Amino acid sequence: MQNLRRALLGLSVATLVVVGTAVGGPFEDGVAAYQRGDYAIALQSYRKAADQGDARAQNNLGAMYESGRGVPQSYTEAIRWYRLAADQGDATAQNNLGSIYIYGRGVPQNYAEAMKWYRLAADQGDAKAQHNLGVMNESGQGVPQSYTEAMRWYRLAADQGYANAQNNLGSMYIYGRGVPQNYAEAMKWYRLAADQGNARAQVNLGIMYGKGQGTPKNYAEAMKWFRLAADRGDAQGQVMLASVIAMVWACRRTIPRQSSGFASRLTKVKPLGNSISVICIARVTACPKTMSRRGSGIA
Repeated sequence: MQNLRRALLGLSVATLVVVGTAVGGPFEDGVAAYQRGDYAIALQSYRKAADQGDARAQNNLGAMYESGRGVPQSYTEAIRWYRLAADQGDATAQNNLGSIYIYGRGVPQNYAEAMKWYRLAADQGDAKAQHNLGVMNESGQGVPQSYTEAMRWYRLAADQGYANAQNNLGSMYIYGRGVPQNYAEAMKWYRLAADQGNARAQVNLGIMYGKGQGTPKNYAEAMKWFRLAADRGDAQGQVMLASVIAMVWACRRTIPRQSSGFASRLTKVKPLGNSISVICIARVTACPKTMSRRGSGIA
């Protein structure tokens, strides 16, 4: 369940509409100002467009209030602007409003309301909302748990190239949730997400190489993917990379040594800090079997 919550937490930052029309106007001015970090001008431009009924601008105002960029953070104001846009049928605002309810930001947590808004957005083809519906169905949040429904929504989002959904679809195949267990399919979806820079998928792909799931064991490949995730600041990737490096030291394997960066990587993992070294030492005591025991790392 914790992993499922992490999957949804990946969308905690509100989504802004950033595609404007060829003809300039208040909304397009707001987008340009926001992208260059001039939040005061962005706010002024978005508000002008929002007051004229532009749903995209209303959504973006909501996102600015939710994140507190250019304005004091206010979930009340965020909800007000999201709802104005969502009531006009704006899918991005509908998805954002769903996330407001699922996290209980400024309102009591309400899975039914979250599901309602996600569904409205998902039915318009919004990939993030489709992914969120998949998470809710997989975890049984507000609906009876259904791996079949989760698979359906994940696949719709994954087929649109949404990396979080691709990663979660990979996990459905690796665990055999709603489908027969299939390592080849899991690796396919993890790689699609990992190639987009999704750190969770990079870790999962590294674990598959380390455990030899659907592929011969290859610690060099495992380290490559763990390093990519670690370099993105992913704590699990840092832990896994440190563990493999420690195992390599203990086993004297032929993978190139990483001694120069090992100590610094251990101290960079927060909030665990140097306690990671204890974990690494414990994991290498049974060296040949270390990687084959790492089933708990799949997201």
